Amino acid sequence: MVLVQPSRLKMDPTVQALWTHFQDNPEWLKAIVRSSYDAIIGKSLRGAIVSWNDAAADIYGYTAEEVIGQSVAVLVSEDKAEELKGFLQKIAKGERIDHYETTRVRKDGTVITISIVISPVRDASGQVIGASTIARDVTPIKKLQGELLKENQEIQYQAFHDALTGL
Repeated sequence: MVLVQPSRLKMDPTVQALWTHFQDNPEWLKAIVRSSYDAIIGKSLRGAIVSWNDAAADIYGYTAEEVIGQSVAVLVSEDKAEELKGFLQKIAKGERIDHYETTRVRKDGTVITISIVISPVRDASGQVIGASTIARDVTPIKKLQGELLKENQEIQYQAFHDALTGL
């Protein structure tokens, strides 16, 4: 991770203390990932899951113990297999997938809609060594959008059709 040196920043003392704590305590970064409400998943370039936060367990229904070492394909339905393959190829080339909506499958078989960002993970020399996925379950939002669209269509139908003549 590239961090700006404090001498180049104008920080108030509270921010400076936090920055110093962050530098001296790598557990801080782990705590940020652990406490996120978004799923944060680390994977190899072949798609093997190497890290899994608590939000990923909540969203997908698998514990870290169940999925670490498994292929991320366990979360993907058959009709999305090519999508996953394409994502891994892009990541290997150093490309990023930004705010992409797709579907995934929970452990219980439920299909959910997620918004994902997939970023290449690079080593100190800049070589891509894996990927980081941040995923948010947007299923409730998509459901609400569908309901609102249906209501809007019903209102439009009623507004433009005469109940007596059907015209």
